[in-house]
Amino acid sequence: TGGVSVIDGDKVIASYSEADGIDNTESLTVEEGPDGDIVLGSNGGGIYIINESGIRNINVEDGLPSDIVMRLKRDPKRDLIWIVTSNAIAYMTPDYKVTFVSCLELCQPTTMEFCLLRFSTNKLTPFIK
Repeated sequence: TGGVSVIDGDKVIASYSEADGIDNTESLTVEEGPDGDIVLGSNGGGIYIINESGIRNINVEDGLPSDIVMRLKRDPKRDLIWIVTSNAIAYMTPDYKVTFVSCLELCQPTTMEFCLLRFSTNKLTPFIK
């Protein structure tokens, strides 16, 4: 887990590591942000935004529910990036402000199955077959 490399075709065009400011180099998810930024979710270091200006870290002090970011998903329709952490869901606006989704009713599965959710307008609603 030595960092993250940017690959174009068959060539590594950039590499980022602890020396560049990525304190937690164990990456779990990556997404393209506004203006081509690299949005990197880590296993305990929060989110790293990588662009020409440098590297910015977003973590629990910035409103992230957890520093373990399991999934990032860009939502072009709403111009957001959805964030799934180890304990909650949040989203980021194009200026990387984090909003915790607090009104979400989570299912309490009795087995290892997870409840499926879908987006309906601006709300998360239970998915019913």
